[in-house]
Amino acid sequence: MADQYPVLFFGVLVFGAVGVFLLARIFRLWRANVHLRALAEERVGIIHSLVESESQLQSLTDISPVGILFIDADGTCLYANRRAELLTGRSAATLIQEGWKSALHPDDRDRVTSEWEGFGNSVAPLLFEARLLPTEDRPVWILGQAVAQREEQGEVVGYVLTVTDISERKNMEDALAERDARFSASERIARIGHWERRCNSNQVFWSRQVYEIYGLDPADYTPDFDDIYSRMHPEDREQVREAARSVADTGEHYEVEHRIILPDGEIRWVHVQCEVVLCLTSALMGQIEEFA
Repeated sequence: MADQYPVLFFGVLVFGAVGVFLLARIFRLWRANVHLRALAEERVGIIHSLVESESQLQSLTDISPVGILFIDADGTCLYANRRAELLTGRSAATLIQEGWKSALHPDDRDRVTSEWEGFGNSVAPLLFEARLLPTEDRPVWILGQAVAQREEQGEVVGYVLTVTDISERKNMEDALAERDARFSASERIARIGHWERRCNSNQVFWSRQVYEIYGLDPADYTPDFDDIYSRMHPEDREQVREAARSVADTGEHYEVEHRIILPDGEIRWVHVQCEVVLCLTSALMGQIEEFA
């Protein structure tokens, strides 16, 4: 029995060493497990934060009054919000598959494509106006604004493009242009022009027909009150000056007939009416009519 003590003692030592080793190993595994669990919980938190941020971003883009598109460095559409879908009449999936430029009107597509290619690495934003393909039998005008997204090294990794509906503004511009064209035509037919002189600055504004009556080109001549007198017949200048002073002092309407001298020496008779108009700044407004 005594002979077995060394063996038992040696066995205890070996078992004890193995036990310590196993305990140390178990402890390290436990610590690693705790660390991994902490990392997993942190990752889950990050994922939850990302999901929440993405949800917030989605909500913000969905309620945005302008269309928003994310485009990669190659020009491929990666994302389009709800407003972009409504403006273009295309789903986000279609815009991604067919490209955002497919929604542009054919008459504007090449121009916008050229402007986009020239935009490239520009630091300044790209601005363009274009029509979209008609929806509900009417074209939609948009203002496009694009800015480049860059890495820290400055390399362009994509673009954010916003599209704003400016159809109402364009319709108003068209209506004003049509009205001005009709007004100019009526003046030309009647051979009557209108003019205005700002009392506080002596600035003079002529309609197109006034230039025609004086035989002048608006591209080469800016109306000047003193110069206008020099274009009147010398015998008529004083009566016109007196009429102008009278209307400025009394505010009463006046009419006067006088002669003007054209650049080629031709003399024309004109009938002029004028009155004071009080608005933000007082002004003399009148019309001039050519007659034989």
